[in-house]
Amino acid sequence: MSRFSGSDTNGIITAIWRQIDTSAYRRKRDGNRGSFLVERLKGSGRMLIIDNAHRLTRVGREALFDFHDATGCPIALIGNPELLDAIEENDQQFSRVGVRIKADLKDKAGEAAGELLTRVWPEAATDLLDLATTVVTHHGRLRACGTRSALPAS
Repeated sequence: MSRFSGSDTNGIITAIWRQIDTSAYRRKRDGNRGSFLVERLKGSGRMLIIDNAHRLTRVGREALFDFHDATGCPIALIGNPELLDAIEENDQQFSRVGVRIKADLKDKAGEAAGELLTRVWPEAATDLLDLATTVVTHHGRLRACGTRSALPAS
């Protein structure tokens, strides 16, 4: 997929690359890393959660939306209110935002986590609610999880 081979998306590709098992990648066989990631994640339903998404550039946001188009992976962008303002400036991006939750994480983090899980992954929401609540209610827990996702062999 040519959209994921340029230097404009290297930061996004690298961030995703570091979170999944890429040990099966062989450059000669699989091509560029972006194409490998698209093929590896296509149809997997794996959600990408991007924290501090308000720091993304316009190009970074476009890369994520394109990645979603290519893979079908849902993407959760977590950020300051400026993030939604930036997305609203692009009609194509804004029309594709399915869930918007404004949350005061001091008081309603667990509720927000539950609502998001229920909307984007209803079949797993009950099983993951306790973990999601812990992650969003305790400072640094998302980083503390420190786990790498392993994708099933295809």
